Amino acid sequence: MGPRSMVFNSAVFWIQIWGLPFDLMTDDVGKEVGNHISCYVSGDKRKNRTDKARYMCVRVEVDIRNPLHRGGFVLSLEGECIGVFYQYERLPAFCC
Repeated sequence: MGPRSMVFNSAVFWIQIWGLPFDLMTDDVGKEVGNHISCYVSGDKRKNRTDKARYMCVRVEVDIRNPLHRGGFVLSLEGECIGVFYQYERLPAFCC
């Protein structure tokens, strides 16, 4: 197997989800949002989330042949549609 036969279609990124209400900062919501972006890999295992948390992190395998998602919508517990924004951590400069 030579270097020319290697296929580089995806990359794994940590993505910050901004704008989520605190009551929606759960592992299940993170998994759903991660699967909506592309393919969920894992969530932030830090259990020290406090009421001061401003964003949630998920690790997602992204198909780099497609444009990156900048944000999306989640449904609150009351049924309200809430806009959230994604920030990709350590995104290489050539992807911007």
